[in-house]
Order: sequence, then C-alpha cells, then structure tokens
Amino acid sequence: NLKNNNFDQIELKGKINNTELNILDKQKYENIILDFNFKNNNLKISNLKFKYKNLNFSSKKIETIIGDKIISFKGDLKNLFNSALLSNLLSRDIKKYIDEEVLLSANSIFEFEINKKFKIKKYKFKSKVRFQDLIINLKNINAKKYLKGFDKKLLLSEGFLDFNINSKKQISIKFNSNYILNKKQKPKEISINYSMDGSNELYDLNIDLIENEINFNQINFNKKKGEEFNLNLILTKKKNLYRIKKLELFNSKNKFKINNFKLSKNFKIIDFDSLNANYFNINGFNNYISITKNKN
Repeated sequence: NLKNNNFDQIELKGKINNTELNILDKQKYENIILDFNFKNNNLKISNLKFKYKNLNFSSKKIETIIGDKIISFKGDLKNLFNSALLSNLLSRDIKKYIDEEVLLSANSIFEFEINKKFKIKKYKFKSKVRFQDLIINLKNINAKKYLKGFDKKLLLSEGFLDFNINSKKQISIKFNSNYILNKKQKPKEISINYSMDGSNELYDLNIDLIENEINFNQINFNKKKGEEFNLNLILTKKKNLYRIKKLELFNSKNKFKINNFKLSKNFKIIDFDSLNANYFNINGFNNYISITKNKN
C-alpha cells in the first residue's frame, strides 16, 4: 500500500543467495545467504550464513527495527573464532598467546544500534566459547626455576570461555579448563575471572598445583609432585599501576601469603602491606616469616 507515501506498510519477503556486502570499504562480508521478511519497519532475517575474514558465521534469527534516526539489531550468531578476531573483540593481544590458525567454536547473542551513517551507538555482546584441546604460549614467563617441567606452554583441555562486552567499556570474562604443563601430568583445574569497568581491571586466578613440583631455592622450600598445593591470586590494575590484593600459595602444612603489593608497569614493588610465610623447609624444619610495613 503506497498511497500517501505509507512506506511503513510495505511488506517484502524473499531470499538472498551468495552475495557480498562492503560497508564503507572497511568491513567486507562474503557468500551471504539469508531469508528475510520486512513489515512495518521491522526486518526479520533467518537462516543467515556468511563469511567474514575467511571465518564462517551463521544465525537462526536476527531482528532489525528501522527508526527515523536509529537502526536496532538483535539476534544470535554461531561462528568460529581465531585469536585475531578475539583480540579485536576484547581489545587485548590474544594473538601472542594463541596461534592464529587455531579455531574456536562460539555461540553468541548480541544487540546493537547504528545511526544512518552506520556508526555504532550502543552494543551488547555475549559469547560462549568451548574447546577440547588448546595450547597457550607463555613465552614471556620465565618460571623454570620454580616449576619443574615448565616449557613456556600451558596445555588446556575440556574448557570454556564466557565473555560479555558492551559500549559502556565494560568487559567480563569467565575461563575454566583442565591443564597440564607436560604430558606426564594428570589434568588439573585452572580458572580465571576477569572484569573491566572503564580503567579499572580485576583478575581472580585459581590453580590446582598438585601435579607440579615447586622449588623456592632461596628459602629451601620444595613441594613434591603429588602433594596438594593451590594458588589464589587477586590482582587489580588501574592505568599502569598494579596491585596484588592477595596472593596465596598453600596446603595443609605450608602457607605463603602477601597482601596489597603495589607494582609499577614494569612490575617493580613500590609499596606493600604484609608478607607472611609459614612452611616446612627441605630439612623438615618449620619456618615462620612475617614482614609488615610500618605505617607510622
């Protein structure tokens, strides 16, 4: 019905097969296949498939509401991630930890708004990434003198990564997996919770270290493989300053704990509250160390 220019009463149904979309010569989408239904300024897209940066994407349903100034989108996505795409989404250099040829499967839901110039105004994105086997490169971590068998790699299995991002500069990530440092070990659990709100970042790391032999030669401490041992780290970051709110290494007989260590961007200690250790050394003697900052 086009009388009186009533374009909002147009209804269109159809199918698009194997086309391309190039947005402002910046984003190119290829091999696009979809069904669509347009009615009352509401565009419904179903059975969508396309390729972006050589990665396959699909969607069961996307709804679009076309307003006078804003176009709103809401829907689901199923796709493969590589480290380059994950780096762009999270604004973190994931590529130095995961090889780019490794592909991860993800299921996502999203909402976003754009103006008539195709500029994004608001967005929300939630994704669940699952993997069976994944190698994390830790080339910049030198822990061989503390962790026997550490080869600057973390071998992960049966894990997941859930993340939420939005236009308010907020990010939350939950990561959980089994891990080994080498193939002689039995898989144990590692988990990381991360959140960012503006310039404030929070990390919460937990690792089961029972399969690792640990040496602190400076204080004559050795934890043998098979003995229970756990690590819990809570760290915050604001701008270029880090603060270890709590770091604990512990089992039933030994406990190491530091509180409120403030570090520079080069990880040099600039302030701290306390350091405590209660442990048995390699000769079986009980040692107790306590260092507390004088607040006067």
